[in-house]
Amino acid sequence: MRRLVFKIFVIAVLLSGTWQVARAAGVISFTSFAKVARSRVTLLDLVSKKADLPPVLKDRLSTQTVVQSLRPGRGVKVTGRRLRALVKRAGLPGDVSVLIPTRVDMHRASTVFTTVSMIEAYRNALEDRLGHQAADADIHDVSAVRDVVIPEGRVDTRVNFIGRKLTGRVPASLEILVDGRKVQTVRVVGIVDLYGEVLVAARNLNRNQVLDKGDVSLERINLSKVRGRTSQSVEDVEGLTLMNPLAAGEPVLIARLKRKPLIRKGEVVAMICKGPGLTITTKGKALRTGYKGGSIRLENIKSGRKVYGKVLASGEVEVDF
Repeated sequence: MRRLVFKIFVIAVLLSGTWQVARAAGVISFTSFAKVARSRVTLLDLVSKKADLPPVLKDRLSTQTVVQSLRPGRGVKVTGRRLRALVKRAGLPGDVSVLIPTRVDMHRASTVFTTVSMIEAYRNALEDRLGHQAADADIHDVSAVRDVVIPEGRVDTRVNFIGRKLTGRVPASLEILVDGRKVQTVRVVGIVDLYGEVLVAARNLNRNQVLDKGDVSLERINLSKVRGRTSQSVEDVEGLTLMNPLAAGEPVLIARLKRKPLIRKGEVVAMICKGPGLTITTKGKALRTGYKGGSIRLENIKSGRKVYGKVLASGEVEVDF
């Protein structure tokens, strides 16, 4: 009984295949000019009405490669003699008629991705990376080598910036993707000037000068030309000493400042005690070296009591009651 069922199944499969081939019977006409979308060109790509073909014929025609790799924007000619040989290898049913021209001209569909599009993609990606700083950035002198020919399809780009620095000269590798597949990589370079407010010298300042509020001011400058860490807060630099002279308008670099003690250990200073409507000044002995704005430990000379205070200036410390 099982053998009988198996034989019936095999006969059904064979009849199904025969029926599919029978459905394939008809005429296949090859076009004399074909615009193809992929690099690999098969016999199926050259059929004039491939949508009307049954799946069995489509499968057989797609197995035969006419051109292995056709670049975008390029064309190639194939003789009818070569096509007939490929059709024979495809093993089409005997009742299928094939119409083949003496020659077929093939052209790979393409489009041009221009340098203008590359520059736009670079700018958009750079602004995204800069975030809120993009409003203070001037992106200019952006250049790409040349236009590139790419296949037709949905075009996307992916920009990879080279290095971590996003100011000054900023190179990038721009990948061009068609239908999600990378087809080209080009190099794009631009200049980025980033502007912001930092402390600069309000006038010409000398070496070893202790900075005060009046010595500096906030100005908007091109940060890409500054080599070093700066500050926007006067409190960060007040009381520090310049290691080098500064010209008016030149940014104050933190690395070129050093702290100068206003009070030396063992020095007798004025202890200023302030309260509601009352100020008392007495003498105290510094138990450690003190810098402007910093905390220092003192000993009241009269009472011997030890307290902490804030250094105001040379020889002056403010303490709480």
